Amino acid sequence: MKTKSSNSLQLVACLIGIIGFCLSSMATAEFDVTAPAYGADGTDASDDFSAIQRALREAGVAARDSGKVSTVRIPAGKYYVSSTLKVYPRTTILAEGAELLSTMAVDGGLLHGEHYDALGNVCEGLEDCSHGGYGQTYDVTVVGGTWDRQSPADCNTYVISIRHGRNLEIRNAKVRGATNHMLNFSGCENVVVSNVVFSALKIYSTAVLQMTAGLATHCKVVNCTALNYRLINLQGTSRMENSYIGSNSCTENPGGIVDLSSDNAILRNCTIAGNRSKDKGAVY
Repeated sequence: MKTKSSNSLQLVACLIGIIGFCLSSMATAEFDVTAPAYGADGTDASDDFSAIQRALREAGVAARDSGKVSTVRIPAGKYYVSSTLKVYPRTTILAEGAELLSTMAVDGGLLHGEHYDALGNVCEGLEDCSHGGYGQTYDVTVVGGTWDRQSPADCNTYVISIRHGRNLEIRNAKVRGATNHMLNFSGCENVVVSNVVFSALKIYSTAVLQMTAGLATHCKVVNCTALNYRLINLQGTSRMENSYIGSNSCTENPGGIVDLSSDNAILRNCTIAGNRSKDKGAVY
């Protein structure tokens, strides 16, 4: 006959097993780019592109197969990359204290959102495939780091571009360089950009949420600083709706918060409050 004590012990053991299973099922895969499997050194002494890209690729595969977010850690250091890095859906990049530098003398960016086609295969290359809407690159977060895209003035370059995606966040980071748009989130929903400083823009750069077409909706841009250009630029037939833009600043000419100079661009149901601009108003 089982005693009350033995039944209690079995119940406790069962609960511990259930809790352990739940915790393991919630755990996410982590990939450190400096681990021996990848070998990034973070000293700017060599090209770290292959090491970081391999970690991003394996994180993307793990996220796709498990349905959970993978984490890629880029520890403090200086990482030179010779080509455009690709980030995949359900990936968080933790880069506090890291500086990623690209000096490619060609068109292109530092970080580009990759995606899967309708069959679940990776779409290679930098062009968008027919799998559009908001379902291309999703659930991507970038925390921290200095993202520096240095390039000759005659190149068409950007820093980070994720298009036709959803649930995207960049926070507590510094974004530098590029001859074109520093961040491009054309046709995205649920985008958060917070506590980001943009500097060293070249030619006709714009800082945040560059759009050439499509609808950006339910976005939040807060506590950001654009040191020498406008913050948000809506071009062509682009629209921005149901979004919040607050407590940002543009500190130098020709700074402004939202550029609606395109005849067909639309800003609808957006709250714009508490922003500071040296040269132009909040919307112009």
